[in-house]
Amino acid sequence: MTEIPQEINISFPGIIISSFLEILLPFILSFIWIKYFYGKIFCILIGIVGFIASVAIESIFLQIIEWIVGRVIFFT
Repeated sequence: MTEIPQEINISFPGIIISSFLEILLPFILSFIWIKYFYGKIFCILIGIVGFIASVAIESIFLQIIEWIVGRVIFFT
């Protein structure tokens, strides 16, 4: 069975806007949390570390699966 190549359309304004929101939105929400809800910065830092650790573990897991199977199964 032959695979049909798919065309990928990339919207650069969409990439710029989403990247801006992905970087700016956590800072805004952290500021609101600290200022209005009297939250501790330590809680926010724990969340950041936990998120980065989960992304690293997922990446390692997907690379192990790719190595075992021999081809990419999951797209991250």
